[in-house]
Amino acid sequence: EGVNLYKYLKRKERRGRKGYDNVMLLKVVLFARMIGECNLRHLESLCRHDIRFMYIMNEETPSFMTFERLLNDYLIHDIDDIYFAITNHICTLMGVDKSIQHIDGTKIEANANKYSFVYKTRILNARMKLFSKVTHTIIEMNMERGFDFSYHYFYCAQEIGYDGQ
Repeated sequence: EGVNLYKYLKRKERRGRKGYDNVMLLKVVLFARMIGECNLRHLESLCRHDIRFMYIMNEETPSFMTFERLLNDYLIHDIDDIYFAITNHICTLMGVDKSIQHIDGTKIEANANKYSFVYKTRILNARMKLFSKVTHTIIEMNMERGFDFSYHYFYCAQEIGYDGQ
């Protein structure tokens, strides 16, 4: 809720019977892709047998051709654009800072106001191994090349040469 899905669908004049609500069909397609189901025939089966899809469709059972017509004839934008809009809406609702990105597999626990890291011990161990490799490399350079670099067993980003840019 909160994302206007009507702006992603074309409005076509219909003749004959009313048909299915295109927004409900789009919600079903989005939910199916979210759980990894992209096959249209399997999507038809899910609407008949899966309680989650039956709830979204109000127990209506569209055929796979209905979903194909929705994707080919009525959908204006790509599905990924719709996911992007939904993600932006969720981020604004929850106040998520999108400028921070964890690329090392870091996860934050869901405990309220704790923000403790799930992989804290793994990160600390990896950091200690990195520090020992840096120290070992500095000692080797001092011995082999005749340098006089100072070394420690703990380093900060400025000592290693990372300036944050």
